[in-house]
Amino acid sequence: MYLLLTMTVDRSQRKCDAKSDWRQRFRALFIFLSCCILCTILLLNSSLGPPSVRSLWNILHVGVPLHRSMDTMVILGFTLTPQPAPQNWTTTPILEDRLRLGIHLFERNVSSNIVLSGGWGTRKSQALAMERWMNNHGPPPLPTPWLLIPEGRSNTTYQNALFTAEIVQDRGYRSLAVVTSSFHQFRSRLTFCTVFKRMGLDHVKIVAAKMEIDEFGLEPVSGFYHFVRELGAIAMYLVTNQMSLSACR
Repeated sequence: MYLLLTMTVDRSQRKCDAKSDWRQRFRALFIFLSCCILCTILLLNSSLGPPSVRSLWNILHVGVPLHRSMDTMVILGFTLTPQPAPQNWTTTPILEDRLRLGIHLFERNVSSNIVLSGGWGTRKSQALAMERWMNNHGPPPLPTPWLLIPEGRSNTTYQNALFTAEIVQDRGYRSLAVVTSSFHQFRSRLTFCTVFKRMGLDHVKIVAAKMEIDEFGLEPVSGFYHFVRELGAIAMYLVTNQMSLSACR
Protein backbone atom coordinates (compact mmCIF):
# COMPACT_ATOMS: atom_id res chain seq x y z
CA MET A 1 0.00 0.00 0.00
CA TYR A 2 2.81 2.39 0.95
CA LEU A 3 4.66 1.57 -2.26
CA LEU A 4 1.53 2.21 -4.35
CA LEU A 5 0.95 5.55 -2.60
CA THR A 6 4.58 6.55 -3.16
CA MET A 7 4.38 5.70 -6.87
CA THR A 8 1.16 7.70 -7.22
CA VAL A 9 2.68 10.76 -5.52
CA ASP A 10 5.83 10.46 -7.62
CA ARG A 11 3.80 10.24 -10.84
CA SER A 12 1.75 13.28 -9.83
CA GLN A 13 4.94 15.21 -9.06
CA ARG A 14 6.40 14.40 -12.48
CA LYS A 15 3.21 15.58 -14.16
CA CYS A 16 3.33 18.85 -12.22
CA ASP A 17 7.00 19.38 -13.12
CA ALA A 18 6.25 18.69 -16.79
CA LYS A 19 3.32 21.13 -16.77
CA SER A 20 5.48 23.77 -15.08
CA ASP A 21 8.27 23.25 -17.63
CA TRP A 22 5.94 23.63 -20.58
CA ARG A 23 4.26 26.63 -18.94
CA GLN A 24 7.65 28.37 -18.77
CA ARG A 25 8.40 27.53 -22.40
CA PHE A 26 5.05 28.83 -23.64
CA ARG A 27 5.58 32.00 -21.57
CA ALA A 28 8.92 32.51 -23.32
CA LEU A 29 7.27 31.87 -26.70
CA PHE A 30 4.52 34.39 -25.92
CA ILE A 31 7.05 37.06 -24.91
CA PHE A 32 9.12 36.68 -28.06
CA LEU A 33 6.11 36.55 -30.37
CA SER A 34 4.87 39.72 -28.71
CA CYS A 35 8.26 41.29 -29.36
CA CYS A 36 8.02 40.24 -33.00
CA ILE A 37 4.61 41.91 -33.34
CA LEU A 38 5.84 45.06 -31.57
CA CYS A 39 8.95 45.27 -33.76
CA THR A 40 6.83 44.79 -36.86
CA ILE A 41 4.60 47.71 -35.88
CA LEU A 42 7.57 49.92 -35.06
CA LEU A 43 9.59 49.07 -38.15
CA LEU A 44 6.65 49.68 -40.46
CA ASN A 45 6.17 53.15 -38.99
CA SER A 46 8.15 55.30 -41.41
CA SER A 47 8.24 58.21 -38.96
CA LEU A 48 10.77 56.32 -36.83
CA GLY A 49 13.65 56.72 -39.25
CA PRO A 50 16.95 54.76 -39.48
CA PRO A 51 18.22 55.46 -35.89
CA SER A 52 15.26 53.63 -34.34
CA VAL A 53 15.62 50.72 -36.74
CA ARG A 54 19.32 50.51 -35.93
CA SER A 55 18.63 50.50 -32.16
CA LEU A 56 16.21 47.58 -32.58
CA TRP A 57 18.74 45.76 -34.79
CA ASN A 58 21.46 46.19 -32.14
CA ILE A 59 19.45 44.28 -29.52
CA LEU A 60 20.83 40.98 -30.82
CA HIS A 61 24.46 42.14 -30.97
CA VAL A 62 26.52 40.55 -28.19
CA GLY A 63 29.86 40.30 -29.98
CA VAL A 64 33.00 41.73 -28.41
CA PRO A 65 36.24 42.93 -30.08
CA LEU A 66 38.90 40.24 -29.86
CA HIS A 67 42.44 41.30 -29.08
CA ARG A 68 43.65 38.11 -27.42
CA SER A 69 44.58 34.66 -28.60
CA MET A 70 41.96 31.89 -28.71
CA ASP A 71 42.57 28.18 -29.24
CA THR A 72 40.17 28.09 -32.17
CA MET A 73 37.38 29.94 -33.93
CA VAL A 74 34.30 28.64 -35.72
CA ILE A 75 32.77 30.43 -38.70
CA LEU A 76 29.09 29.57 -39.03
CA GLY A 77 27.65 28.85 -42.47
CA PHE A 78 24.82 30.61 -44.28
CA THR A 79 22.66 30.13 -47.36
CA LEU A 80 24.49 29.44 -50.62
CA THR A 81 23.66 30.69 -54.12
CA PRO A 82 23.23 28.13 -56.96
CA GLN A 83 25.82 28.38 -59.73
CA PRO A 84 26.62 26.41 -62.91
CA ALA A 85 28.99 23.45 -62.56
CA PRO A 86 31.65 22.77 -61.42
CA GLN A 87 31.11 24.92 -58.29
CA ASN A 88 27.35 24.21 -58.13
CA TRP A 89 26.89 26.49 -55.09
CA THR A 90 28.73 29.64 -54.08
CA THR A 91 28.86 31.94 -51.07
CA THR A 92 26.44 34.81 -50.45
CA PRO A 93 27.39 38.34 -49.25
CA ILE A 94 26.33 37.63 -45.64
CA LEU A 95 28.45 34.48 -45.53
CA GLU A 96 31.37 36.32 -47.13
CA ASP A 97 31.19 38.97 -44.38
CA ARG A 98 31.63 36.19 -41.83
CA LEU A 99 34.57 34.74 -43.76
CA ARG A 100 36.23 38.16 -44.07
CA LEU A 101 35.95 38.60 -40.33
CA GLY A 102 37.56 35.17 -39.87
CA ILE A 103 40.48 36.21 -42.08
CA HIS A 104 40.75 39.51 -40.19
CA LEU A 105 40.91 37.67 -36.84
CA PHE A 106 43.51 35.27 -38.23
CA GLU A 107 45.66 38.21 -39.38
CA ARG A 108 45.40 39.65 -35.85
CA ASN A 109 46.69 36.33 -34.45
CA VAL A 110 43.45 35.54 -32.63
CA SER A 111 43.61 31.93 -33.86
CA SER A 112 45.01 29.90 -36.75
CA ASN A 113 42.66 26.95 -36.13
CA ILE A 114 39.45 27.69 -38.03
CA VAL A 115 36.40 25.42 -38.02
CA LEU A 116 34.09 26.00 -41.02
CA SER A 117 30.67 24.78 -39.90
CA GLY A 118 27.81 24.24 -42.34
CA GLY A 119 26.24 21.30 -44.13
CA TRP A 120 23.20 20.66 -46.38
CA GLY A 121 24.63 17.74 -48.34
CA THR A 122 27.65 16.96 -50.52
CA ARG A 123 26.84 19.13 -53.55
CA LYS A 124 25.53 21.98 -51.38
CA SER A 125 28.08 21.78 -48.59
CA GLN A 126 28.50 25.17 -46.97
CA ALA A 127 31.74 24.02 -45.34
CA LEU A 128 33.33 23.16 -48.69
CA ALA A 129 32.15 26.42 -50.29
CA MET A 130 33.57 28.33 -47.30
CA GLU A 131 36.88 26.47 -47.54
CA ARG A 132 37.10 27.23 -51.26
CA TRP A 133 36.39 30.94 -50.65
CA MET A 134 38.94 31.15 -47.81
CA ASN A 135 41.68 29.59 -49.94
CA ASN A 136 40.89 31.93 -52.84
CA HIS A 137 40.67 35.12 -50.76
CA GLY A 138 42.86 34.35 -47.76
CA PRO A 139 46.13 36.10 -46.92
CA PRO A 140 49.49 34.91 -48.30
CA PRO A 141 51.29 32.19 -46.32
CA LEU A 142 52.40 33.45 -42.91
CA PRO A 143 54.95 31.99 -40.46
CA THR A 144 51.98 30.30 -38.81
CA PRO A 145 49.67 28.97 -41.57
CA TRP A 146 46.03 28.45 -40.81
CA LEU A 147 44.38 25.09 -40.27
CA LEU A 148 40.95 24.94 -41.93
CA ILE A 149 38.68 22.29 -40.41
CA PRO A 150 35.52 21.75 -42.53
CA GLU A 151 32.50 20.51 -40.57
CA GLY A 152 29.86 19.64 -43.14
CA ARG A 153 27.23 17.76 -41.12
CA SER A 154 25.35 20.58 -39.40
CA ASN A 155 22.10 21.99 -40.79
CA THR A 156 21.08 24.18 -37.83
CA THR A 157 22.72 26.45 -35.27
CA TYR A 158 22.22 23.76 -32.64
CA GLN A 159 24.06 21.24 -34.83
CA ASN A 160 26.78 23.84 -35.49
CA ALA A 161 27.36 23.87 -31.75
CA LEU A 162 27.04 20.10 -31.31
CA PHE A 163 29.52 19.08 -34.02
CA THR A 164 31.93 21.91 -33.20
CA ALA A 165 31.91 20.72 -29.57
CA GLU A 166 33.03 17.27 -30.78
CA ILE A 167 35.97 18.86 -32.62
CA VAL A 168 36.88 21.00 -29.59
CA GLN A 169 36.70 17.96 -27.34
CA ASP A 170 38.82 15.76 -29.64
CA ARG A 171 41.53 18.40 -30.07
CA GLY A 172 41.57 19.60 -26.47
CA TYR A 173 40.80 23.25 -27.22
CA ARG A 174 39.93 25.41 -24.20
CA SER A 175 38.70 28.64 -25.82
CA LEU A 176 36.46 29.32 -28.83
CA ALA A 177 35.49 32.42 -30.80
CA VAL A 178 32.14 32.16 -32.60
CA VAL A 179 32.15 34.12 -35.87
CA THR A 180 28.72 34.93 -37.28
CA SER A 181 26.53 37.84 -38.35
CA SER A 182 25.52 40.38 -35.73
CA PHE A 183 21.83 39.44 -35.85
CA HIS A 184 22.81 35.81 -35.18
CA GLN A 185 25.24 36.37 -32.31
CA PHE A 186 22.77 36.27 -29.41
CA ARG A 187 21.27 32.87 -30.30
CA SER A 188 24.59 31.39 -31.42
CA ARG A 189 26.47 32.22 -28.23
CA LEU A 190 23.69 30.94 -25.95
CA THR A 191 23.28 27.77 -28.03
CA PHE A 192 27.03 27.05 -27.97
CA CYS A 193 27.20 27.64 -24.19
CA THR A 194 24.18 25.36 -23.64
CA VAL A 195 25.53 22.52 -25.78
CA PHE A 196 29.06 22.74 -24.37
CA LYS A 197 27.76 22.61 -20.78
CA ARG A 198 25.60 19.58 -21.53
CA MET A 199 28.63 17.82 -23.00
CA GLY A 200 30.74 18.57 -19.92
CA LEU A 201 32.79 21.23 -21.72
CA ASP A 202 31.78 24.15 -19.52
CA HIS A 203 35.51 24.85 -18.94
CA VAL A 204 35.76 26.05 -22.56
CA LYS A 205 35.55 29.83 -22.80
CA ILE A 206 33.12 30.92 -25.54
CA VAL A 207 32.87 34.45 -26.94
CA ALA A 208 31.11 35.90 -29.98
CA ALA A 209 33.44 37.95 -32.15
CA LYS A 210 32.21 41.45 -32.92
CA MET A 211 31.27 41.92 -36.57
CA GLU A 212 33.48 44.85 -37.52
CA ILE A 213 31.73 45.43 -40.84
CA ASP A 214 28.72 47.73 -41.04
CA GLU A 215 26.07 45.16 -41.86
CA PHE A 216 23.34 47.78 -41.89
CA GLY A 217 24.15 48.13 -45.58
CA LEU A 218 21.51 45.42 -46.02
CA GLU A 219 18.34 46.44 -47.77
CA PRO A 220 15.68 47.51 -45.17
CA VAL A 221 13.42 44.60 -46.11
CA SER A 222 16.32 42.13 -45.76
CA GLY A 223 17.39 43.59 -42.41
CA PHE A 224 13.81 43.51 -41.13
CA TYR A 225 13.41 39.90 -42.30
CA HIS A 226 16.56 38.70 -40.51
CA PHE A 227 15.63 40.58 -37.33
CA VAL A 228 12.10 39.15 -37.07
CA ARG A 229 13.23 35.68 -38.21
CA GLU A 230 15.88 35.63 -35.51
CA LEU A 231 13.38 36.56 -32.78
CA GLY A 232 11.20 33.66 -33.90
CA ALA A 233 14.19 31.31 -33.92
CA ILE A 234 15.14 32.39 -30.39
CA ALA A 235 11.60 31.63 -29.22
CA MET A 236 11.66 28.21 -30.89
CA TYR A 237 15.04 27.35 -29.35
CA LEU A 238 13.77 28.28 -25.88
CA VAL A 239 10.54 26.31 -26.29
CA THR A 240 12.36 23.21 -27.58
CA ASN A 241 15.06 23.51 -24.89
CA GLN A 242 17.88 23.84 -27.43
CA MET A 243 19.33 26.79 -25.53
CA SER A 244 19.17 28.36 -22.08
CA LEU A 245 19.25 32.06 -21.27
CA SER A 246 21.51 31.35 -18.28
CA ALA A 247 23.96 29.07 -20.10
CA CYS A 248 26.73 31.64 -20.53
CA ARG A 249 26.83 32.82 -16.91
